[in-house]
Amino acid sequence: GVLVAALLIFLFFIFRGRAQRNGEQAVIEEGTPVSEIVAAGVPTSTPPLPEITGVDDSLQTIGSLGGALTIGRPSAIELFYGHSEETIALAIDPSKPTPKGELRYNEAAMLSDNPVAVWLFGTILNYAIGVPDSMVRNLAVGDRITLNTDTGAALRFVVIETGQGANYEAGRLLSQNRLGLTLFALPSIGEGDVSYAMASYDVTHEEGLAQTVHEIGDNIAWGATGEFRIAAVRFSNDVDGAIRIAIEGDSGMLRDGQSLLLSLTTRHEQTTAVPLTPDEHGNWQMSFILPESVTGQTVLAELRVLPGNVPHVVHLGDVPRLTDQLEVEITASWWDAERNLAVFAISIHNPGEDPVYLGTDFIQYLTEGGDADERFGQITPRLPTLINPGETRGLTVSFLPQALSVQVQINSDLWEISGFPNSPTGQHLTNDGS
Repeated sequence: GVLVAALLIFLFFIFRGRAQRNGEQAVIEEGTPVSEIVAAGVPTSTPPLPEITGVDDSLQTIGSLGGALTIGRPSAIELFYGHSEETIALAIDPSKPTPKGELRYNEAAMLSDNPVAVWLFGTILNYAIGVPDSMVRNLAVGDRITLNTDTGAALRFVVIETGQGANYEAGRLLSQNRLGLTLFALPSIGEGDVSYAMASYDVTHEEGLAQTVHEIGDNIAWGATGEFRIAAVRFSNDVDGAIRIAIEGDSGMLRDGQSLLLSLTTRHEQTTAVPLTPDEHGNWQMSFILPESVTGQTVLAELRVLPGNVPHVVHLGDVPRLTDQLEVEITASWWDAERNLAVFAISIHNPGEDPVYLGTDFIQYLTEGGDADERFGQITPRLPTLINPGETRGLTVSFLPQALSVQVQINSDLWEISGFPNSPTGQHLTNDGS
């Protein structure tokens, strides 16, 4: 009996293995081209990327909450323009990018009188939505955007920054590392001129209050009798080239136990909230240090009275390029016969009220290909340096010219210097600045 049982088990595994092999062979013969059959454990061709699945479900719920937390797809967008008191509503068409990363959209529809908004499918933390170029360019800081979803939710945003960028900046503008919404022109005027508007969540709408973006000088009321304002803002450089933002303001008297906090935010930077200490007249001053990279970005101040008060946002403007206020002139140029070098002298005057930092890239030599090279000759005194308010500083630049004429970029101005002698005759050079 034991021998018969062992024989039956042996025959069972033999026929089971044969059936499995026959089934696998049938699948290969019916559904797979011969070129994709795996030989010796290595596929002979690479299959296409599989379709992404499960995205629809992930858009509806987060985690394992059983549908209690619902997000939904964006279905419509409303743009509120404060300067014209106009509202534009557009239906939203979800679109997935092509394998090359291009966004699918109908250009004829976008340029018609009945366009749609195009949602970059899957962007949730920072909603990325394309709308016609004119609709983006007409938005201003403080304008409002409402995003409606197919679940009935209405998400409200307030515009904090507008501008133009290049198409290669899409990774930064549409990054999912920030919370909010980014509108971009679709189609754009050109690859290097893409209009965009960045918006943050309107944090007060759940309490039934509309968040107002105030301007410098506005009186901002809190409570029944209290008010405060930001009276003036000044931008300058410190000795390391960072941006110093000095803010002056005044406020009413705080009650016992109350604190007035101030913080700044830009596109990529946010300071800590600092308590303000008004003097006996209610005036206060505060300064913040931000990296040089915030140049050109919009700065917002957030004022908050604690406890129990909603934040008040004040638009401080864009961080200026501080070197643009300098008055620059090439005062002389000559050939140094002793050293066989071309030399020119620069006069730099700071007419402003705050110090300006000159970095090593303030004077650059443009190579034949048009690229700027900071390692340009010998600059005396050496850069970087800080020019104080009202100060005039002289610089001397010595270099060996590589051609009969050279182009020198001083700050944002381009100068052409020519007339180099073929031999060290000591003749003067000529320069043409613009």
